[in-house]
Amino acid sequence: MLTARGSEEDILRGFRSGADDYVTKPFSVAELVARVDALLRRSGSSRGAMATPRPFTFGSWTVEPGERLARRAEDSIELTARDLEVLGLFVRESGRILSRRRLLAEVWGYPDPERVETRSVDMQIAKLRKKLGERDGALIETIRGEGYRFRG
Repeated sequence: MLTARGSEEDILRGFRSGADDYVTKPFSVAELVARVDALLRRSGSSRGAMATPRPFTFGSWTVEPGERLARRAEDSIELTARDLEVLGLFVRESGRILSRRRLLAEVWGYPDPERVETRSVDMQIAKLRKKLGERDGALIETIRGEGYRFRG
């Protein structure tokens, strides 16, 4: 957990809520990197072993997650980490309807999406459609009252 709150009560609350470590601002980048490396070492992983997701394709697009780019012929668009997560889930579940609740749980990490009222999913889909130059739901179809279906 990285926060500006450094009282003992805040630190204890952070650990009780599941934090593996607690760093307060201001912080040293070198110390933060050392803490992350130690956590990865304890978990049996390493920064070098963390694989970059493989490129994937849909329609005429090729997505390069490591570069955060999507390419089609001469076109190239920059993608955010959230764009990549949404696209990756859509491609894996192509043809299936994905509810807003599922997207909130899997992409946004909401532990209890049933209790969340947000337009985040709709806004993200709109931005993604615009980036991909999509018209009329050709790639991402809105299923009224249910969610979205990817038709890539």
